[in-house]
Amino acid sequence: PKYNIPNDEKTLIVSYNKNNLNLKLTATDTSKSLTVSSQLDEENRISPTFSSDGDVSVEWEHTLREDSSIVTTYKPDQYIDFQWKEDKWTTNVHLPLDEAGPNGGALSGADISFKREVNF
Repeated sequence: PKYNIPNDEKTLIVSYNKNNLNLKLTATDTSKSLTVSSQLDEENRISPTFSSDGDVSVEWEHTLREDSSIVTTYKPDQYIDFQWKEDKWTTNVHLPLDEAGPNGGALSGADISFKREVNF
């Protein structure tokens, strides 16, 4: 349990691991969420999250090699995020989705950022 005194926020996180499955329940005063994470094989992990306000998201992590991975997060009618880590480089792509499009989920813009870890 965590308690943030200045903001009067209480958080409870309960996790359970068994074989290639991880369950994580997060609860605050205002919301609850459950993440079910499954390691499908050595390179792939999938993690859907369900929240008490009806939101659903799915995260997929694919390991390309030891120092390289891509994480994709999809939240229906809201966004698709990609994070590509390659050695000391990280690329983030945020694609908002416009639910008002004729087919729903139309792309409405993109935010792309790059960063590199530098050690002195």
